[in-house]
Amino acid sequence: MAALDIHRPDLLDGSFGLKTFTGLQELNLFVCHFPVSFSWLPAFASGHPRLNKMWLLDDKKHYFDRHTPSFIHSFVEECHRQELSECFDITRVGLSRANQSSQEWRVTGMTIVTKFASTSLIEILSLICSSFPAIEVLSLDLDHHKDTYHIDDIVSVLGGFSCLRVLYISHLYNRIESGRKTSWKSVRQLETYDVCKILAATAETAFLCYASRLAKQIASLSALHIDDMGYEHEKSRYGRRWWLKGWLHVRTSSRDIEGELQMLTDY
Repeated sequence: MAALDIHRPDLLDGSFGLKTFTGLQELNLFVCHFPVSFSWLPAFASGHPRLNKMWLLDDKKHYFDRHTPSFIHSFVEECHRQELSECFDITRVGLSRANQSSQEWRVTGMTIVTKFASTSLIEILSLICSSFPAIEVLSLDLDHHKDTYHIDDIVSVLGGFSCLRVLYISHLYNRIESGRKTSWKSVRQLETYDVCKILAATAETAFLCYASRLAKQIASLSALHIDDMGYEHEKSRYGRRWWLKGWLHVRTSSRDIEGELQMLTDY
């Protein structure tokens, strides 16, 4: 068994540490309202030498608002000190062993979802970067973020994640000031004059440019997943909608971007 999903891990006690699953490499804990005791983890990790990845998943946004695992305790305290704790939710935390035989776990993945009360995304990302320098997978959902930024500032702060391999970005396009300009020329050939398709194709061109800049800034980056949407009438968020979704990959040697996003529109 390579991966094991556990729902209600709060019900696990010390006896779980004695169980064995041959070949186990990844453990996914779907946390909910109740605190999880990790008293079983040292024995469980010792009995599973190939286990090197563990995820705490809180898609309903209940757990991390109420409980602070030791893995992220200092980060949460600093969020409170900088008055950032009300600006975003943590929904996933990924942990990896420092080495194969170690009992030390470090944060190597994180998903954050911004709130309407969000202040500076730059401050949030800077704190994540300084708190967890080993992050390899980062997911940002900016659907409820209200501020806009220059792409240079976003590239600069993400450039601090020196171990980042995979970046998931949701609803970034309208958070970038240059994304609102019409100077982008579509790299996709469109057969019809459809406002929504033109807007989506224009956004795709912008994302290819952003991805290229990030690939050159972050030497470890290998892929980006884009998930975005917009409206026919952007300022009023009214009318038909467009969507962009898919993977953009980074060529290791040249750092060029390859891939094409899936483009959809209303009717």
